[in-house]
Amino acid sequence: MTTAADMIERLRVKYSTDKGEWATFAEISAPGEKHGVKADRRIDFLALRLWGRSTLVAVEVKVSRADWLAELADPDKREYFERRANAFWIAAAKGVVEVEELPDGVGLFVTHGSRLRIVRAARYYR
Repeated sequence: MTTAADMIERLRVKYSTDKGEWATFAEISAPGEKHGVKADRRIDFLALRLWGRSTLVAVEVKVSRADWLAELADPDKREYFERRANAFWIAAAKGVVEVEELPDGVGLFVTHGSRLRIVRAARYYR
C-alpha cells in the first residue's frame, strides 16, 4: 500500500532540487485565523521554482478513497491554497481519484511504479 510519505518522496523526485531549480516543502500550514483562515488548513507539498519565472505548485496527497471523498466535501481547504499557487495538483495512489471528479483546473498525478504519472495536467495561472 502506498503511504503519504511514499507520495511525498515521489513528489520530491519529480521536483528534484539537484540543479537548484526547485525548493520543496512538505506539510505546510496556512498562516492561521488572523488572516481569516482556519488554523487547521494544511497542504501536503509545495514546490517553488527558483529559476526563471517563479512558480508555486501546491499538491494535495490522497492515498485512500475515503480521504479523497472528504477532500471533495470540504473545497475550502483546496481553494485557500489554489488561490495562492500557480498550479494545484492532486497526487494519488492508483484507483483513489477518478478524473471526472477533479475540480476544474486541478491536475492529477497517479502512482506508476516508483514514480508519478500525469493523468491530467493542472491549469497554470499568472
